[in-house]
Amino acid sequence: MKWVSYDEWIVFKVEKKEPIDTKLSKNVLYYVKYKVRKRGNDVYANYLNKKVKKIAHSLSRLVKANRYFTNTLFMVLTYPFNSARAMAWWQIDEEFNDFINGIRKRYGDIVYFRTKESTLNGYPHINLIIVFLNRRFPIKKHKDKDGIERWRLRSYKLKEELTREWRYFTDVQALNSVELALNYCIKYATKDVENILKIDEDPAQIREKAKNDSKYEALYKSLLGFAIMWYLRKRVFSCSLDLINHCNRLMHNYSYSVDNLIWSVIGIYNKDEINMFLMWLCKVKKYLNIIVDDNLLTEMIYIQKLKIKQKEMTSLEKLKQISSMHHPLISGKEHEKNQINCSPIL
Repeated sequence: MKWVSYDEWIVFKVEKKEPIDTKLSKNVLYYVKYKVRKRGNDVYANYLNKKVKKIAHSLSRLVKANRYFTNTLFMVLTYPFNSARAMAWWQIDEEFNDFINGIRKRYGDIVYFRTKESTLNGYPHINLIIVFLNRRFPIKKHKDKDGIERWRLRSYKLKEELTREWRYFTDVQALNSVELALNYCIKYATKDVENILKIDEDPAQIREKAKNDSKYEALYKSLLGFAIMWYLRKRVFSCSLDLINHCNRLMHNYSYSVDNLIWSVIGIYNKDEINMFLMWLCKVKKYLNIIVDDNLLTEMIYIQKLKIKQKEMTSLEKLKQISSMHHPLISGKEHEKNQINCSPIL
């Protein structure tokens, strides 16, 4: 959490050629800073939300559903608590591939969107939206044990047939509208990062409160899931290649103009370093096109960092010397030596 909440910015130098007349042009130089995207911060949340919405809209165009039939199902694939947790996180992707390939063999072309989550005990489970391109299934409204009515497959035998490749418990719901499929995609892909942005307490306190409070339970599950996936370098969500290709076909008409811009990375800096650089830049902006180049800018920032470090080291050494002067185990010669070293410089 400390790494995520530690804000940093990446600084670019941008050169652009602007025409003066039909034959001549001049180089205009300016600097741009962007906040670094880290898994769990606000920049990452905005990026994730935009990306998921594009994919979700592509998936929703393939949904064909009404109150009697649907080609879209929502599945929760769980993992048993009696297995090793670390092994479960490593194996779940391989077992999912076997599951999805088995469905393709029996039901033809499909597209899917999936997310991984952690339970309170640290075990993984998969939320899966799957669209059958050449099949539709009969559905009905069913009142579940919790008293809530949900859309289910009309035949329990069909549910068992669909999920037979998954060896553990599965829950299957029918999505009877485009809007429902769209909402499920966005909800399950973004809810963890939205929960993490709300966290302003120590993770240990959240874990303790999660035992008795459903709100803190959701926060802790999000925090735990993100930490595990970050450590294992796993994605928050993924989708089938066919869905990615469909999304790209919808986006192929968009074009971007670059206008002969040349971008160069200067570096990544924290807030204080950025402010120091901007103060220096304001002082020399009148002569920017003459004296500023990559080497000079890098040297300026490096020197500023070096000066700050020297000041910190100097103050730390003085504190050590002062404390050693009053230490009872220091000999008289060392005491005199410290007095000489600590004498003011005239």
